Amino acid sequence: MMRTFPDLAARIASLESRVVLACEGRHFTGGEVTTQARRIARALLAAGVRRGDRVCLWVPNRPEFIFVELAVTLIGAIFVPIQSRYGATELGNILGRVKYVGPQPEPTENEIMDMVVEEIRAVRGKHAKGRSR
Repeated sequence: MMRTFPDLAARIASLESRVVLACEGRHFTGGEVTTQARRIARALLAAGVRRGDRVCLWVPNRPEFIFVELAVTLIGAIFVPIQSRYGATELGNILGRVKYVGPQPEPTENEIMDMVVEEIRAVRGKHAKGRSR
C-alpha cells in the first residue's frame, strides 16, 4: 500500500513498460517518467539543490510538473507548487521562504520594487479595512 510520495515514485519505477501518465495527448511509461525524473534530479543537484531545500514550480498542469515533483522527491527536497492564479502577496510569501537557484532569471531591481509596492498596498488595504469596523 502506498502511503508516501517516495512510495509512489518506487511504484512508478516498477511499472517500466506500462503507461502511468497521460496528459495533453501524450503518454508516458513508468520507465519514461522515471528517466525524466532522474535527469531532472541530476540537474537540480548540479544547480545546488540539496535534501531539505524547497523547490518551487510555477507551471500549468502538464507532464513536466510530475517529472519535477518526482525529481524533487528523489533528492529529498521539498516540492512547493505555485498556483498560476496567485497574486503578488501570496507569491511574495512563498518566494520569501525559498532560496533562488534558477533557472529563471532573478528579478530586476525595478521588478523587486514593483513587488514591494504591491505588498505595501496590500498590507495598507488590510489595515484600512480593520480600522473601519
